[in-house]
Amino acid sequence: MITDKNNSNQSKSKLPHLIGYLRVSKESNSTGSFTFETQKQRIIEYCDRKYGAGNYQITFLEDDGLSGGYGLTATALQRNVRPTLRTIADMLKAGNYAGVVVYGQSRFFRNIRGLAEMVEDILLPLKVPLMSATEEIDIFTADGRMMLYMKGLFDEKQREDIIKRNKDAAASRVEAGYVIGQIGYGWGWEPKSDVKGYRRNVLPITEEREWIIWMKDRYLSGWNTYQIAAELNRLGVPTPMQRKLWSGKAKKHLGKNGVEPKWTNSTVANVLCNPLHAGMVKKQSGELIQGQHFEHRFFEREIHEAIVEAMKERARRFKTCSGGHKTLHLLSGMIYCERCGNPLRISSSGENEKNYRSYKCANGQKQGLRTCPNVVVRAQWVEEAIVEEIAKLSDTPQMQGLLEKEVREAVGKQNSQMEKEITQLQKKLDQFDVKFERWAEGFMNQTMSEKRFKKINQQMEIEQAGVQRQLDSLLDARENEAGRERHAKQVREQFRNFPKVWEHLDNIEKRQLLALLIEEGKLTVDRTGRDILIKIKVHFLPERERIILYRTFRGINRTLASGVQRLTLRQMVLLHYAGQGKSRTECAELMGCKVHSIYSIEKVIRKNLGGVSWKEAVEMTRERVEANVAQLPLGHPGKNAAKKEESIRPFISPVLMEVFELFAKGATVPEAAERLGLPAITVQGRRSRILKSMGTSSMLDATERARDMGILVS
Repeated sequence: MITDKNNSNQSKSKLPHLIGYLRVSKESNSTGSFTFETQKQRIIEYCDRKYGAGNYQITFLEDDGLSGGYGLTATALQRNVRPTLRTIADMLKAGNYAGVVVYGQSRFFRNIRGLAEMVEDILLPLKVPLMSATEEIDIFTADGRMMLYMKGLFDEKQREDIIKRNKDAAASRVEAGYVIGQIGYGWGWEPKSDVKGYRRNVLPITEEREWIIWMKDRYLSGWNTYQIAAELNRLGVPTPMQRKLWSGKAKKHLGKNGVEPKWTNSTVANVLCNPLHAGMVKKQSGELIQGQHFEHRFFEREIHEAIVEAMKERARRFKTCSGGHKTLHLLSGMIYCERCGNPLRISSSGENEKNYRSYKCANGQKQGLRTCPNVVVRAQWVEEAIVEEIAKLSDTPQMQGLLEKEVREAVGKQNSQMEKEITQLQKKLDQFDVKFERWAEGFMNQTMSEKRFKKINQQMEIEQAGVQRQLDSLLDARENEAGRERHAKQVREQFRNFPKVWEHLDNIEKRQLLALLIEEGKLTVDRTGRDILIKIKVHFLPERERIILYRTFRGINRTLASGVQRLTLRQMVLLHYAGQGKSRTECAELMGCKVHSIYSIEKVIRKNLGGVSWKEAVEMTRERVEANVAQLPLGHPGKNAAKKEESIRPFISPVLMEVFELFAKGATVPEAAERLGLPAITVQGRRSRILKSMGTSSMLDATERARDMGILVS
C-alpha cells in the first residue's frame, strides 16, 4: 500500500521526497512487531526532527504479514520474496528520492544477504541513504556498514531462534492434542474469555458442520469433488475464503479484482480430508492422534480413513502411465495391450485436442526388440468407440435388465464365496492345533529330536500366520458388504444415466465415470492389420468386442438410417452390382468409369454408413437398392460415360515390395525402418514411390488396388 504525506503548502517538487517502509511480520505475536500506526508515527516524528515539520514529503509502502527473512530476489534456500522491495528499488531508480526511512533495521531485513543486496546493489550506487527512526545507520562509511551488517547477523540469528522456539512449542502443543496452524472449514477458535489455562482449543461451527456432513455423504455415495463443488456453488454455500478464517485479514482471501472465490475440487478435497472432523490432529511425522476437541468431532475416525482411501484409489486409477502429462487422454491408466497385458502409454504432439494423440505399447521387449510394435492406436478413435459402445449398451433395455440381474447375483455370489473361503481358512487354523499336538506328543515320547521339532514348529508358525492374515483380510472384506452394495448401486445408476450426463462433464469427470463403469484391466486393444480390435467389459456385463476400421471411423455421430437414406442413384448402382458378387473391376466396366472411381464411391458409401466394412454396407443397403432397382440406370454406360481404359499393371520392384508388404500389414514408417534396419527417410522415400506407381495418395487405397491386381497375395 502506498500513501503520501505532505506537511507543507510549498511546492512538492522543492521538498525532499522520502520512502517510508513499514512491515508487520507473520510472527507478530511472538516477535513484538509494532503495528503500522506505531511505526508510521515514529517515522514521521523522526523526519520532523531531521527536516522540520512540513519541509518534506513521504510515500509509505507496507508489507503485511511477511517475514523479514524474505529478500529482494529468490535464492536456492529461500524462494519467497517481498515484491514491495522490488517496488522500492524501481522507484529509487526512476525518481529522485532523498532516502529510505524505516522504524528499525529489523523491520527492514532479518536476512543478512538481502540487506547486503539492497545496500550494495541499490542504495549505494544511487547514493540514497538508509535511515532508521530508532537507530543510527550510516551506509556511506566502512564503520557504519560494519555495524549495520553485525546487527543484521544478530537479527538473523534472533529470527532463527524464534522459528525454532515456535516449532518446538507447536510440536509440544500437538503432542498434547491441541490444534496448531490452519484449522480449516467448519471450525473456529475458542473465545479467549473461555480459555482455561493458556492454550486455546477449537470449536465446531454449526452451519458449516452441516455442509461438511453433506459433502461426506455424497462423496462416499459416489460423487466426485468436481460435482460436489459445482453443487455447492449452485446452492450459494459460502466458501472457506469468505470468512476471516486463519490470518484475520479478509483481503488475503479475495480473488482477483476483489471477487469472492468459488468452491473448487481442491477446496472440497481439503475440507473432506481435514482430520479435525474425526477428532484427530496430525503430528509433524504424519501420525494422527486424538485431539482435545474429540467430543466435538463430526464423524468417526473410520469414516475419515474411508474418505482418504477413496481419494488415493481414485488418484491411482486416474494417474497417467507416462507421468507429467497434462493429459487429455480419457483412458490413461485404464487401457491395456491385448498381446502382452502391459498398460498402454500415452503419446501426444501437444496439449491441444486437435493435435495427434495415441496410446501405444512400449513395455514388452525380447532380444532388444519390441514384442508388440504395431500396438499403436489413435486416442480419438478408441475413446469415441468406447463412449459409443457404452452409450449403446445403456440404451438397450435388455442390457439394463441384465445389469440389474447380474448386480444382484454378483453381490450374492461374492458373499457366498467369501463365506466359503472363511470357513475353509478357519478349518485350516483348527488343523494347525491338531498337528501341533501330534508333533508335541512325538517330541515328548522321544520319537523326534529337539532340533527337528523346533524346525517343524517354526514352519507351522509361519504357515499359521499366513492363513491368519488371509482370514483377517476376508473378515474385513465381509464387514465391507455395504460398500460392495453401494458400489454396485452406483455402477447401475451411472450406467443407466450415461447418455444423459456424458456431454455435460469435463475431461476429469469423464475419466472418473469411465473408470467407475469399466472393470479394471478389462479394456484391451490390439491391431489386426490396420484395423483396431477393442475388448471392453463393463462391470457385471459380458465382455464385448469392437473393430475400428482404419480411416473410416471419423465422425462417430453419424446414424445408420440417415446414411442409407442419403444414397445417390450412382451409389445404388454400384451396390446393386456388388450385391450380385461382381468385382470392382467388373463394376467399373459396367458403369463405364475407372477403377479408382469405384474406390472413391465405395469410400463415400462406407463413410456415410458409419465406417462399416464394404461387405456390411452391401447387406445394410440391399433392401433400399432392391426397392429402387427399377429407377437405377443399369446396363451399358451412356454415351457420355468415360471410356474404359485398359488397366496397366504397375511395376513394383523387389526392393519396394519389401517395404510395401510391411505397410500392407499396418506398419508405420518408423516401425518399417526399425524392422528393415533402414533410415526412416529411406523408407519414406520408398513409400512415396509406391504411391506414385499405384496412382494414389493413400497407402490403404494402394494396398487394396494391389490386392485386386494380384500384386499382393494377402
